Amino acid sequence: MNIENCDFVVIGAGITGLFLAKNLAEKYPNKKIIIIEKEKDVGYHTSGRNSGVIHAGIYYKPNSLKAKFCKEGNEFLTNYCLKNNIHINKVGKLIVPTNEKELEKLYEIYDRANKNQAVVKLVDSYEAKQIEPKVKVFQKAIWSPNTSTVNPLDILFSLKQELIEKEIVFLFNTNIFKINCNDNTLKVINGKRITIIKWREKFINCAGLYADKIAKIFGLAKHYIVLPFKGSYLQTNKRILNTNVYPVPLLDSFLGVHWTVYKDKTKIGPTAFPVLSRENYHLFENIKINELFQSVIYNLILAIKNDNYRKFALEEIKKYIGKNIFQQGLNLVEFDKEVIEDFKPSDPGIRAQILNTKTIKLEEDFIIEKTDNSIHVLNVVSPGFTSSYPFTKLIVNNYV
Repeated sequence: MNIENCDFVVIGAGITGLFLAKNLAEKYPNKKIIIIEKEKDVGYHTSGRNSGVIHAGIYYKPNSLKAKFCKEGNEFLTNYCLKNNIHINKVGKLIVPTNEKELEKLYEIYDRANKNQAVVKLVDSYEAKQIEPKVKVFQKAIWSPNTSTVNPLDILFSLKQELIEKEIVFLFNTNIFKINCNDNTLKVINGKRITIIKWREKFINCAGLYADKIAKIFGLAKHYIVLPFKGSYLQTNKRILNTNVYPVPLLDSFLGVHWTVYKDKTKIGPTAFPVLSRENYHLFENIKINELFQSVIYNLILAIKNDNYRKFALEEIKKYIGKNIFQQGLNLVEFDKEVIEDFKPSDPGIRAQILNTKTIKLEEDFIIEKTDNSIHVLNVVSPGFTSSYPFTKLIVNNYV
């Protein structure tokens, strides 16, 4: 049995874990950091399956962590890509209403964007069509010039290499076997090899889809569970729009079916459908009985107690019937039938959405909980990818 000593141990090699390690290394260059990841490389789950949109900070409630860090994160990731020769599609975004009710909501979003100091412009239908001739607009739209898209894996692999050069230790294919919170040790297993890791300062939980389960071992996340939602896209290997086109979102937690453009492809989606298990990407694969029961029970409770959630769930079901996802997308843009037939399913992702079991509400903001020897990062949902660097810098400066 091997014994490894370190100052900080980070659980999870997604975007949050990697940027947290980067911030730790920048502040404490002489400290030893170990990153533990159950998969064989970075970005196997939420971060690597992210849409790759670098958001501009438009939608989020003023003074929330999301609002605080999205704009700063946008600037950082844009510069990070340019500095590291990572291809970035600086395509912008149009948010377009389709009726009077959505137009009223659009003005609310515009006001919120200004409070968040996001760079936005209110444009009329003529100006919107100058940006994207295929777009449909009901009177006005919001133009966001600073929204971009990337391949998220390009950033994750670049970060991984940077951290290796900083002598941060990665333990891939490694599962946590046991955590002893009282004496700062955890037992991990890689194949048949068991290692005891002792941390001197902080255990930092960035486990994403399993962050709530680890936090509970430390006596935290008492009223929190991850309720997983699968986001599925359809994709064509052609760029058929000039810019991203989004609807006016009617729910704060989900942005609705939208068009996302990259260098040489276009996506429509996502769905945001409750799934049976935390890694249930396809039909009945990777289903764990305890997660299945938890998902079914709490989705039923949400549907019974929350009118908005019930309406949302019904709309999600419709997306799986025929080509309803296109019908929603075609409310925003005009395409010939031949273009639609070219779309095929792309790899889905699952968001680690936190449900508050006390209030029976989906939490909207990032959550940080701590003990004397640990930090737990929960609910890092959109714009978690965009916000990851400044958000994890806050954690290192204020919680370590």
